[in-house]
Amino acid sequence: FNVVLGGSQDNGTSVQTGTGNREWELFRGADGGDVQAADAGGGDSFRYSSTQNFGLTRHRFDSATNETGTVDLVPVGGLVGYDNFFVPQYELNSVNPSRLVTGGQDDDPAAGPNNPVYELLNANTATGPGDVNWVAVPIGAGFTSVKTMTLRSWSADGWAAWTMKRY
Repeated sequence: FNVVLGGSQDNGTSVQTGTGNREWELFRGADGGDVQAADAGGGDSFRYSSTQNFGLTRHRFDSATNETGTVDLVPVGGLVGYDNFFVPQYELNSVNPSRLVTGGQDDDPAAGPNNPVYELLNANTATGPGDVNWVAVPIGAGFTSVKTMTLRSWSADGWAAWTMKRY
């Protein structure tokens, strides 16, 4: 649809009403965070929006502003050993849009190692919180928190080369 979308603190997530338009339309309230977009097939698009405290939703649109459905992508009870930041970071795999990665922090390093990096393997097909397939991404010893996450590229098997810093 050649439109721009974005999240903004205290103002939700909005999208341009048409290519080049200066008018925007809100499609998700709360604190807007990271956004991602992908082709959904059949002329539709998926738009991923996030909110504070690990809110992640897939929206389906059949035009610039007509939303036809939403799916919550956060499992009931969250992810084991994972503590998100107030504004979570997400990256969608541009080669394989069924995969999405997020980085946070170990929820209790003193209790033993947990995992601050997770990948969702069925971002474009999950039907709800009970159907999401999140897996822990292997990390090195002593790695407890993602400070920055920049997607560099995806390999043929879908794994990314990330820039991640721990603190």
